[in-house]
Formats: sequence, structure tokens, C-alpha cells
Amino acid sequence: MKRNRIEGLEKVTAELTRAVEKIANRSRGGLLAGGWQIMRQAMINAPVEFQELRRSGRARFVPEGENLVELIFTKEYAAVQHENMEFKHPRGGGPKYLENAIVS
Repeated sequence: MKRNRIEGLEKVTAELTRAVEKIANRSRGGLLAGGWQIMRQAMINAPVEFQELRRSGRARFVPEGENLVELIFTKEYAAVQHENMEFKHPRGGGPKYLENAIVS
């Protein structure tokens, strides 16, 4: 019985691998872009005192996870401002600024 030999299989495999890597990189870029879109709205929603809280917003990939984006505010008081429904914000913004950006 004669065996058929497939020529160029290594080249096809290499091209497919490169194509998959391009798709994966574009998907990661899309995840991060989506994260920043939510973060921009959260920054608008955040309480205003001296703009520090708003400027501390970040969207970035989680170091331990390949396809996880975290949205954070780095100011130490960010969580208190986010959760406290009793605080008054005469200069704008309010509580649940990140949560509201996600659900809007």
C-alpha cells in the first residue's frame, strides 16, 4: 500500500498558529478597551473633591489571569466613597460610581 505524503504541513501549522495568536491579541485588546470604556464612565460618576479619586481610575489586565481585566480606583478612600450612600457630594458624582458604570 502506497502512503500519501502531505507536503507543507509544517508551514500550514505555523500559519494557523500565527493567525490564532493574532486573534487572541485582538481579543485581549478588545477586553482592555471595553474595560477602559466602563472606567471612563465610572470616572465621570465618581465623587468630585479635588479630582484625585477620578484620576486614580485604572483598567488593566489581572497579572495572574490571561484574559481578566480589573477596574480599580487606587485612592485608599475609593471603597468608602463607593459604598456610603449617606455622603453628600455637592460638587458632583456619587456612590456606586463603578457599579453604575457597569450596569449602564
